Amino acid sequence: MAQLCVWSNNSVTAVVTEEVYQENQRRQKLAEEAVAERYLRPILPPARPVFTFSDAPSLQCWVTGTMADLEALLKGHLLKTRPFYVPFSNSYETGIHGPELQEEEWKFHTTLGEVMETFGLVRAPGEE
Repeated sequence: MAQLCVWSNNSVTAVVTEEVYQENQRRQKLAEEAVAERYLRPILPPARPVFTFSDAPSLQCWVTGTMADLEALLKGHLLKTRPFYVPFSNSYETGIHGPELQEEEWKFHTTLGEVMETFGLVRAPGEE
């Protein structure tokens, strides 16, 4: 049983492992400490993977899977509701906020295969 952190925004639910969540907290603390010491806030890349789920038709090419996929993934795991960045929930992937943010958002794209690998899941014979 894995410990997973879950957070939602604008019809997208994101899931990270406890390890990814803690690494992102560490990076955020480093950035805050730099600012407290009067340095410019460093831009630290977020830890990944962040798995995203939504039933919104316009997001299906971006998110990891549907809400039904999420429900299946979460069975048997300890869940913690914790705030963290939810990719694909603010339209950055579309480019409306500029090409730089679009490119950064695309780096969050994950697949169901990556979920299966991360959580040690195996598809049943004949499933696609």
